[in-house]
Amino acid sequence: MRILVTGATGFIGGHVVSALERNGHSVTALHRRPRTSDASTSRVHWVQTDLFRWPLSVSLLNPVDTVVHCAGRLSGFVAMTESDPPAGAETFAAMDLAVRLHATRFIHISSLAVCDPPRRGAVLDGQSAISSSPARWNRYAIEKIVEERAVRGAHERGRFGAVILRPGIVFGAGDRHATPRFLKVLARRLSFYVGRGDNVVASVAIEDLAEGVIRAATAPGIEGRSYALAGREPLTQRDLFRLHARGWRCHLPRIGLPFRVALGLSAFAEAGAHGRSGPPTMTRVGAWVIGTSSPTWCEAASADLGWTGSSSVADAIERSMAAHWSASGNAAPAKSASKAAARLETDGRLSPEHSSEEAS
Repeated sequence: MRILVTGATGFIGGHVVSALERNGHSVTALHRRPRTSDASTSRVHWVQTDLFRWPLSVSLLNPVDTVVHCAGRLSGFVAMTESDPPAGAETFAAMDLAVRLHATRFIHISSLAVCDPPRRGAVLDGQSAISSSPARWNRYAIEKIVEERAVRGAHERGRFGAVILRPGIVFGAGDRHATPRFLKVLARRLSFYVGRGDNVVASVAIEDLAEGVIRAATAPGIEGRSYALAGREPLTQRDLFRLHARGWRCHLPRIGLPFRVALGLSAFAEAGAHGRSGPPTMTRVGAWVIGTSSPTWCEAASADLGWTGSSSVADAIERSMAAHWSASGNAAPAKSASKAAARLETDGRLSPEHSSEEAS
């Protein structure tokens, strides 16, 4: 199958390209940033271009069967600024490119952040409604909502068949957002949990997300559907902090702040960081992502795609941390996250045989 991937040198896009290549697909890999490696194969055609300037390079591209849209401007842990392009700009450009290249399927990597938190006893799934009133400061959710609605609208107009994937927080080697943000929080002596920290946080290993993309590209008759993707391990906010804390000297949060108080402190930190090169340690979006309960039911992905989400998120965090320490020039942690996972299982807080929805 001929598949074009946007954001091909990013965290998600890079893993998707590798997985598609291993499965024998012909891949056109679009990337904006220069590649760190010159390695190439007969199955991957690399094209450096900006999505906003694709008409200048469309002559370099051949028609494709499917477009996998992985390009994005920020993670759920970083606040957007008023100078950023309009919400969904990359996605609109990617959809136009898909039509120009006669793609019949468009796979959009969205996020569970498009949904309101489920009520007590309920779960998120691919059919969960898009939030109708996200907070004005939550431009990450607003961006994802605008994108999903645009993709679904293009599908309904017959421009292509759309398949939407909604993953939780994605962990794995090359993660430049989630793990570095957890480590930055843990490096502070005055860190805190958002709420009590016992909320389930939907998480998924990057390998499982890439597998979901492959299955979404090849499964017949799934156009127009959305799928929630989260690992089977019911990880809580406390579990995620513990898994990141293992093997190096740091202080786990000792207190939990009420959700609204955590948002208020994060807003204050954002105001103090205004004009600096990077975001503060904790943003309102970050506090919202880890402090919101998101038990997830992935039965539709299992039934339609044969997707299991069986990879260990704890192991994915271990790989993410090892890559982070290596990139920063430091030694990898002495104790692995997988050992931390084993300890959590013994304590009864992390049990692979339970699904994330059962933890609700």
